[in-house]
Amino acid sequence: MKKYIYSLVVLMTSCVLMTACGDDDTVAPKGAPAQGAVGTYEGSWIIENQTTGETNICTGSVELTAQEDQPYVTYIAITCTGSTAEETAAANQINGKNSYSNIVNSTTGFSFSTNSKTAGDLGCECDGKIDEGHMRMKLLKVTTNARTRKEVIRYFTFEGQKVLQE
Repeated sequence: MKKYIYSLVVLMTSCVLMTACGDDDTVAPKGAPAQGAVGTYEGSWIIENQTTGETNICTGSVELTAQEDQPYVTYIAITCTGSTAEETAAANQINGKNSYSNIVNSTTGFSFSTNSKTAGDLGCECDGKIDEGHMRMKLLKVTTNARTRKEVIRYFTFEGQKVLQE
């Protein structure tokens, strides 16, 4: 019985000692996150109208600008343009709108979000992630149709790449 217990203890000890930690290849960015994320990201906006079920795809961009005295705050400027009348009407809900966002370092890039106090003239909360120059941003906009007085709910999703400055 002692040999059995001794063998079991040796086996368990060897299992614990022979485990390894995962690779540490992904290193979070260091320093002020707002400075690291600054730039213009060009791509597409997918606009889903939850009221009608319509989906529009528009071209656009998101520009992030750092605030000198606030390393964890970035200014967001949105551009969204449609090629048809329906797309333009949907895009105008966010086109030319601005907001402030809280930004932090994440595992491979940056995460940012707004709240009701920092939403600015965008008028809604949004959140996003930037990984290796690729941005994905989501926001929900609820408006009222002036003609029908019905609530219109739209989901906006942006996917784009950082434009390299020459």
